[in-house]
This record gives sequence, C-alpha cells and structure tokens, in this order.
Amino acid sequence: TALRQQWSGPLLAKMRTWIDEQRARLDVADGSRLRKALNYAHNQWDGLTHFVNDGRVPNVNYIPPLTTTTLPHSEPPRSGSFRRDLRGPWPG
Repeated sequence: TALRQQWSGPLLAKMRTWIDEQRARLDVADGSRLRKALNYAHNQWDGLTHFVNDGRVPNVNYIPPLTTTTLPHSEPPRSGSFRRDLRGPWPG
C-alpha cells in the first residue's frame, strides 16, 4: 500500500486536477465523447483510485480467464482443425 501511495498517489492527483480542469472548460461540448469520458472518470473516481489505499485490490484491470491460463489441456484450436460447416473439414 505504501508503494502504491508513493508512486500512484501523485500521478492520480495530477490526473484528477487535469480531469477537473477539462470538465470546467467551456469549449468541451456537453454531448461529446470527451465530455462523457471526463464525466465518467469524475463520477467513478473513488472506484478508480481504491487500489491505492487497499492493498488487497489488484492494480490491474484484466485477469486472464481460468481456462486458458491454468489448465494445461486448454489450447486454442490449431489452424485447420475446425470445421467450415456441417459437411466436413476444410478441403486440402
């Protein structure tokens, strides 16, 4: 938690300042994608920054699926090993 606060804390503080400054600008249209993204970040700020104060929260937002990372027999299909349709495999 201390390292997260040391490294991520200042960056998140700068990011929050930037978000608030951009939201206050009059030239960012109300219905624009940028305005929606800024509003989303502002409204979800507590959830976005929760990992800084709680060491139990992973600091990544992607956890690979169980079936592709932990089971040795779970491999993606090899090229040509699938059926084109119900009539049979690829010719060749």
